[in-house]
Amino acid sequence: MINNINSVKIGQVWNDGRGATFKDELKASPSLGSDIDLAEPITAEFTVIRLKDGLSVLLENLYTSTDQVCSRCLKEFNYPIDVKTSERLFYAEPPSRDYDAMEVFLIDKQDMAIDLTEMLRQEMLLQFPMIPVCSERCKGLCTDCRIDLNTKSKHKPGCQVKSTTKNAETQAETHKPFAHLKDLIK
Repeated sequence: MINNINSVKIGQVWNDGRGATFKDELKASPSLGSDIDLAEPITAEFTVIRLKDGLSVLLENLYTSTDQVCSRCLKEFNYPIDVKTSERLFYAEPPSRDYDAMEVFLIDKQDMAIDLTEMLRQEMLLQFPMIPVCSERCKGLCTDCRIDLNTKSKHKPGCQVKSTTKNAETQAETHKPFAHLKDLIK
């Protein structure tokens, strides 16, 4: 079981040569930066495959969750992160071409270890919703009196939205633009 994602030892796979594999399970509660706050530990199946010039690291069935704030009602909710597969290459030497340090992962040959922190961080950020919502049916907050529209709370006295909502509902019931469409089919 791998608990420390900052220094995963790969010496045995590296020394066994090309085609050697190493499998284990990952269970860790790492700090992945200020933009990701995990609500529970990360669990995943972890496979390392020795290649000619480096390693292929495959994470499968990665699962964790994070606390998000709903953009409609501003309540905190738990958002699950479930990644079926993720693969990254770790190089023994930096590539000869220009490269972005965030896209190329290197093996620490002195300690014979790899750091999975950035790989996990990138993969989880890709799973985050652009607009976090606690539920598709979340009604949000009243734009005037700021009450939670998901509850049965009444609008505050003087709320302008309350009267506008009733008028809109009445108009929706009386305004039926396709009501006479069935007469044209006859």
